Amino acid sequence: MTDPARSRRREAATGRVPHGRGEPAPISRALRHAHRRKAAIRHALRRHGARARRWTAAVRLGHRRRVAYRRLTGLWTELTGAVPGAVLLPPPHRFVTLLPTRSIHLLLYRRTVEIRDAQLELTGRVPHTLADAVQTALHDRGRDDDLAFNACALLIGLRLPPATESVPDERLSPSWSTAGDIDHEAAELATLSRLLRDPVILAVVGEVLD
Repeated sequence: MTDPARSRRREAATGRVPHGRGEPAPISRALRHAHRRKAAIRHALRRHGARARRWTAAVRLGHRRRVAYRRLTGLWTELTGAVPGAVLLPPPHRFVTLLPTRSIHLLLYRRTVEIRDAQLELTGRVPHTLADAVQTALHDRGRDDDLAFNACALLIGLRLPPATESVPDERLSPSWSTAGDIDHEAAELATLSRLLRDPVILAVVGEVLD
């Protein structure tokens, strides 16, 4: 004979109550459904969390490239003003920074290419003798880095008339970018832009051209 008290304790512990032969009690079904709902909610949160992280990363990347594009405006304006042929047609609209992330990536890449084209044209005006003098003057001041040398050559090229025939100098050849390293390229050009106003660079250029 079954002890009623023992049966009630077993039912309380297992969550099962008599509900027909071999059929789970309503409490057990409710618990299973609750577990399934929780699992579905956790899966949905993980999926939406991954999407949110990707979206946030894309927004940050787009913002960073818009800032880089604007920072290069001064350098781009100065160099393409001296070498208008470096600008690809048609020129960019002034509201281009409002475009989506992928578009701003392509525009930033285009801007770096135009700057490098103009730089190549301008530094091609610098004769080897002046390039040698720049290298010596920078060395005397403890500034032997390539960017300082390129900044001096660029400033000299801006002050010289177009060369009828230029002999390429490997020291003055800009390093070309690829779409994959556009952020590094933009950062390097921003540094070059700052160096054009560096007092040491300006002093070297003045000394060499005197």
